[in-house]
Amino acid sequence: MQAHDLDSTYTALAQAVHAAGARSELFLAMLSLKLISQSEDPVQMQHCIQSVLQDLQTHEKAKP
Repeated sequence: MQAHDLDSTYTALAQAVHAAGARSELFLAMLSLKLISQSEDPVQMQHCIQSVLQDLQTHEKAKP
């Protein structure tokens, strides 16, 4: 994905999360399932899940 496409996709995602309001967690869960269903590679999806969990841990450790 080109940097411009990544930026516009991120912006659309941020706007959708904001629009979902109190249901943002449900929105993200439903979006995740929809995106996973588009993949033909379950191993890659498992890798993505583990990678995000590691990213969250790193982010938490970096908080002041």
